[in-house]
Amino acid sequence: MLKVDEVLNVRLIPVLGPALLIEYLTERHTIPLSILLSESGLTPQDIMDTSTRIPASKFIKIIKYALRITKNNGLGILLGQSLGPNSFQIMGHAAISQANLRDSLRLIVLYYKTTAYLTEISLTEQGGAAVFRITPLVHLGEVESFIIDFVISGFIAELNNFNFPTSMLKLSLAKPKPDYGEDYFSLLTNSVRFNTEHNEVHFPKEWLDRAVVTEYEVDCDESLIDICNKNLVLAEQSINTVERIKDSLRQASGQMPNLEDVAESYHQSTRSLQRALKVEGYSFRQLIEDIRKERSQHLLLKTQMTIVEIALELGYNDPPNFTRAFKQWFGCCPRHYRNQ
Repeated sequence: MLKVDEVLNVRLIPVLGPALLIEYLTERHTIPLSILLSESGLTPQDIMDTSTRIPASKFIKIIKYALRITKNNGLGILLGQSLGPNSFQIMGHAAISQANLRDSLRLIVLYYKTTAYLTEISLTEQGGAAVFRITPLVHLGEVESFIIDFVISGFIAELNNFNFPTSMLKLSLAKPKPDYGEDYFSLLTNSVRFNTEHNEVHFPKEWLDRAVVTEYEVDCDESLIDICNKNLVLAEQSINTVERIKDSLRQASGQMPNLEDVAESYHQSTRSLQRALKVEGYSFRQLIEDIRKERSQHLLLKTQMTIVEIALELGYNDPPNFTRAFKQWFGCCPRHYRNQ
């Protein structure tokens, strides 16, 4: 699997998340700011300017240090509880100015990349439930649980702040129950399932049509949306062509999109997209193989899916073709890899 830093050095995120974690560590654990800056590679100017965007790898470094120094693997849940609209600046204020929860969440899903380019969120409706899903965009290694917990905890905290009862939430997590598993029940909701396929929060669908009740001063101004649009363009421009296409491919289930479909989604011709990839030393076929290789490891190690199910999920209609490809990638068959 790709090393974390290979991807995260080129992925820029707002400094707000790292700054919030640094503030927590200095106030709650009295760790000198100089040490935290040294551990993360940040400067005082970085964390003072809220418009700063930093390599995500620096956020990963401070998370690793925080987990090590606090010896609390559930730190992501605690930190997420302190989030509020102000934590998301313009996007947060635009979200709470919407008429109802549905419009608020749709806005957050649309502009989420302006605040984080590590995970993707989505909102769907399934029967009588609304489903808020968090999916890692890249391999996050040992800090993935922290970041998923951080996003989920922040989302649930906001629902609670807006007078939606957390007792009616159902939480699904795509990991075994961790050593801090009881924190989910005591801080978030009393309905939690582990070892599921996705990281999701389920809540009653009728909530979507309710007004967002908040104590924050709300000023509904179209200029907020204009700023969100500009920030989204800047966020997307900070990622090169290869990484943006990989993000699209990572979200595909079953048959991978073809070159024509991807080019159309980026409003480009296939020829211009191929040229852009060539400049960065890649072909579209290489990207498909990279993502299949990356996702095959994740599905083998993190899920209970069978080899046949994984092959189909990756777009191999003939499972033996997946096994042959896997042997070329890793020198052994998928079953042997999983067992080891």
